[in-house]
Amino acid sequence: MKISNEVKFGIISIITIVLVVMGLNYMAGSKFFGAPLTLYAKYQNVQGLIRGNPITINGLNVGKVTNLTLDMNAGLATATLEFNDGLDIPVNAEAQIYNIDLLGQKGVKIAVPDSLVPANNYFSDGAEIKGVVEAGIFDEASELVKTQGAEILIEVAKLSVQLNEIVKLTKNLLTDTENNNTIRAMLGDIQATTENLKSITTKVDSLAGEINGIASNAGSIVKNVENNNENIEGIISNIRNTTDSLAKASDEVTQLLTDASDAVATVENMMSKLDTTGGTLGLLLNDTRLYDSLAVTTENVNSVLREVKANPQRFFDDIKIYLIERKKKEDRATRKTQKEKAKQQDYTN
Repeated sequence: MKISNEVKFGIISIITIVLVVMGLNYMAGSKFFGAPLTLYAKYQNVQGLIRGNPITINGLNVGKVTNLTLDMNAGLATATLEFNDGLDIPVNAEAQIYNIDLLGQKGVKIAVPDSLVPANNYFSDGAEIKGVVEAGIFDEASELVKTQGAEILIEVAKLSVQLNEIVKLTKNLLTDTENNNTIRAMLGDIQATTENLKSITTKVDSLAGEINGIASNAGSIVKNVENNNENIEGIISNIRNTTDSLAKASDEVTQLLTDASDAVATVENMMSKLDTTGGTLGLLLNDTRLYDSLAVTTENVNSVLREVKANPQRFFDDIKIYLIERKKKEDRATRKTQKEKAKQQDYTN
């Protein structure tokens, strides 16, 4: 089945109209599919409350006023309060109309008294909540006039009399010649004081300029310090390392001085022992008997050498005899060894 362009245009127009109506209703505070919780509040005076005004709890927006109806017989206006979420509102809560801002825009806030209610005792959907109106500034002033109006008028009258007295005294002071001169002198002093204040202000301004220059220079110095912060940290680190090295070197120098002192003490002890005859070196240095013995031995050796030079044949004959005797002993030992080897071989065969 073919649908004509006119039918398509008509369907699109109907859908557009429905969407526009639904959008207008939503902007007015109505919901497409209803609200999780709806309550009704009755007021003798809604104070200009309209559809779409917000509903708040502790300053948080939780819903809107969706409808207002008037019962002429009872003289009451009923406001439909639709909440965005299914809230648990105690049955002792009140729907209070209040001023949102100074321009007079109204809203409804849910006020919960401090008194506790039994557990799970909350409003059900479609229930009626107590509606109250918050007293404004003019309402409080009107009530104050009704209750204390006479006392206020009396106080105002007393204040008016006192103001009249003050005005008369001021007039007399200004019209009196003597006082007029005094006032002129006071005004002259005030003018002079004003001139002094102007000069002081000028000096303060110039001083402020100098202070600004000093502050600018200080800022430049601080900036330079910040730019060279790494170099400064490196210098401090090098100084710290140098200090540690000096401290270690100081300990090593102290130890070296201690060792040197011990060495000097040891040398002094050795020198003191050399001065005595208690040790070998002391005897060598202080006792002449060893020297005398060495001199005698040297003289004996020299005499033997002189005898060898004078009669060499004598000593050579003795050496030859010694060598011949030694050779004979070696030959006998060799022959004995050969005999033992021959016996051993015969025994083996």
